[in-house]
Amino acid sequence: MCRPVGGALVISLAWLGGGLSNACTQQEDLPPGTGSGAKAPTEEDLKAQAKELFTQLKPELVKNCGQGCHNTAVAFKSAPLFLAPPDEYASIKGANGMVTEDATASPLLNKGEHEGPALASFADLATKVFTWLRFEADAQGKKILPSSAFVAINAGANEIDMSPAGVAGVKIRFDAAMPSGILSITKLRVFVPDVGVKKGAKIKRPLFYRLRKDNKLYVDPVDSFSYVDAVFPGGVETPLPPGSAIFAVPEAWTPFQAGEKIRIQVEKMELGDVVDPPKLPACKNAAMFNTLLMPSLTGQGVGTGVTCSGCHSANRGLNPVVVPADANATCINFTGFVNKTTPGQSRTILKAADGATTHAGGKVTDTNGFTTTWTGAITGGQIFE
Repeated sequence: MCRPVGGALVISLAWLGGGLSNACTQQEDLPPGTGSGAKAPTEEDLKAQAKELFTQLKPELVKNCGQGCHNTAVAFKSAPLFLAPPDEYASIKGANGMVTEDATASPLLNKGEHEGPALASFADLATKVFTWLRFEADAQGKKILPSSAFVAINAGANEIDMSPAGVAGVKIRFDAAMPSGILSITKLRVFVPDVGVKKGAKIKRPLFYRLRKDNKLYVDPVDSFSYVDAVFPGGVETPLPPGSAIFAVPEAWTPFQAGEKIRIQVEKMELGDVVDPPKLPACKNAAMFNTLLMPSLTGQGVGTGVTCSGCHSANRGLNPVVVPADANATCINFTGFVNKTTPGQSRTILKAADGATTHAGGKVTDTNGFTTTWTGAITGGQIFE
């Protein structure tokens, strides 16, 4: 269940046209490839950017994943050599499957505890690797993904015009708050103008970027909306599931100050046929969840041995987030991690109690008790939508 969190790489904006300050100004007002002086990055631009990001993270990656293992195989002769000197970049991009078309599918992020530690145990490094892999995926696809312009965010109601991403008039709206410098967005919804009968805007995988006041750019390291792939109907405003997000990663996203800017990149935005509008997750019975399942997530009863709330907290940003004081929110957060058709194959059960499934956070002591408790609760159909 763990996903990489931590700091993020500093990403240069110079290739968007002219110097850094000019590039930021152009990106605030215009989509890439339009207007005077702005130009869309070429394939070579993207490749150069990806290589520079790897150069920045290489010393830390070699330090933590090399160590005679993945650079020389001296310590473990069977370790795959994806950091072999003298050219570690060529090595990691070689025929070892580390750089994938979908960044989240890379073995670098998904390999759990083995003879060495999981990358997820180095939170800051894991986020840097995730950011680099996203740029490699873009370079591999020879494309720059569509996005909005940069928009200043203030407390209260906000609106981001997604027209530059492909469908004119589409807006993403939300309320923002910044308690203690942590950006929290709620009431997320998508407005699509009337684009025809039974038509709407197909939006896939919106990803938030933050542009700090010092012109450093950071990506949302947990890819909070990676599962979004839906057609939002025209002529109405529709909730964007799960309806809220918290950006609490130190340095990369906190402290967040009013007036700082974000943009939203999408993997795809185009006209599509409306089938069913997206539905916000819900919890059928928060009181039952609190009684039956919450203890297993906070190190009590059948949950002893691993305290999920230690890693899966709002401060760490790992999904699904456990909110000990809010059973309803926690129930909603875990909805996407249960399998109502085959309860025993639920990711929550596999990660916490299945011996064959890796989990950087460890396993509960009473694996049978945990599995029985969760399977029974899911099978009953009284808790999860």
